[in-house]
Amino acid sequence: MSNEMRFDIGAAYLTGKHAEKDSKRAFASFLGAAEHGDVEAAMIVAYLYATGTGTSANCREAVKWFCHAGDSGIEEIKYAMGTHCSFDLERTARPPLTR
Repeated sequence: MSNEMRFDIGAAYLTGKHAEKDSKRAFASFLGAAEHGDVEAAMIVAYLYATGTGTSANCREAVKWFCHAGDSGIEEIKYAMGTHCSFDLERTARPPLTR
């Protein structure tokens, strides 16, 4: 299935146009498109993770997908997030502090 089809299916489920509204199916469709390189889908996946729409809210995954979208050409996202992308990715690469 093409990314365009995945994206369109996700949009149909998310908005309820041309399909019954189903945020879980929308999330799955957008995630599939994002995993296959669709930058706009990556941005939507980030938003869905951030808001917990169709999936559990997960800030780490939201930041990961926002960063991916920024790295893939949507520079406005990186600018809007400041340096949070590089900081968060560096932080997750380091082992956690222990006492």
